[in-house]
Amino acid sequence: MPRIVRYAVNTSTHRITTPWGDKVDRKNPLPEYPRPQQVRSKWKNLNGPWQFGGAEAGEEPVFGKNLDEKIIVPFPVESQLSGLERHEDHMFYRKLVDVPRSWKVGRGGDGNRLKLHFGAVDYQARVWVNGKKVAEHTGGYNAFSADVTDAVKRHGKQGGAALGGESGPCGSHRPGTPKVVGNGCGGGRVRPPPLFSRGRRHRGHGAQGA
Repeated sequence: MPRIVRYAVNTSTHRITTPWGDKVDRKNPLPEYPRPQQVRSKWKNLNGPWQFGGAEAGEEPVFGKNLDEKIIVPFPVESQLSGLERHEDHMFYRKLVDVPRSWKVGRGGDGNRLKLHFGAVDYQARVWVNGKKVAEHTGGYNAFSADVTDAVKRHGKQGGAALGGESGPCGSHRPGTPKVVGNGCGGGRVRPPPLFSRGRRHRGHGAQGA
């Protein structure tokens, strides 16, 4: 049976842009808190440049090593604003993050807790902080969070937050997602990933989209 191709490769050198896309700050895109009704005083926007590398199925990340390319988060790999504009079935992201001393993050019964939140990752994601796996999630439209307190130093530059993503073949249908005619490509990070500190006693807010 002949292979059915559900997508086309754009070989044109011309790119259609918008005034909004042209004005995006590549170093700090979408700087506002992603959930304005629940804004926090101690938080950090992790949008902007991340290290990036394509991967093979089942490949594990190598910690403490820079990746070869750069991607602008939170834009999908295939988008112009990501800076890459190509498809990858499997990929790794990496970013060094500085935790302010004023956040007073601490393990056990001492100090605040540190949470890393992802508005969405398409489609399967694994997350490591300083080489320790802290989260795993499947589903391209749902937010998820990880308490990373026990994986970080109390403050200062961390060894790296690594994200392993699997988007699947471009144009394919993934379980739990709508079946759309001409389903396009949009793999990898697709919504902002804030980092925030909270007290040991807090009111939960659920897994709302960022």
